Amino acid sequence: MKNRIIQLLTLAVLVGGDPAWAGQQVTVHVKGMVCDLCARGLAKGFSAFKETGVLEDFKIELAKHTVDLMVKDGASVSDDEITKVIEGSSMAVDKIER
Repeated sequence: MKNRIIQLLTLAVLVGGDPAWAGQQVTVHVKGMVCDLCARGLAKGFSAFKETGVLEDFKIELAKHTVDLMVKDGASVSDDEITKVIEGSSMAVDKIER
């Protein structure tokens, strides 16, 4: 009985949460992102992280004023690096959720 409970708990952890092999998702809330030109500037900045193998992908949501970053498994991107990209496009970080 005890082994069965352990097996069920292990299965629940594996199925219920993010897979162990998945990279981290980071959502960045951006102040000042109001137009397509703003979004293009951010896309250019975050494309460099994708090209260097840090990001799997990224998605810019202009209407929500957010950027979703899918960080590759084993890679990392710091809040400072994210902030530099956003401030380099003349916007500001409102909050970063990991």
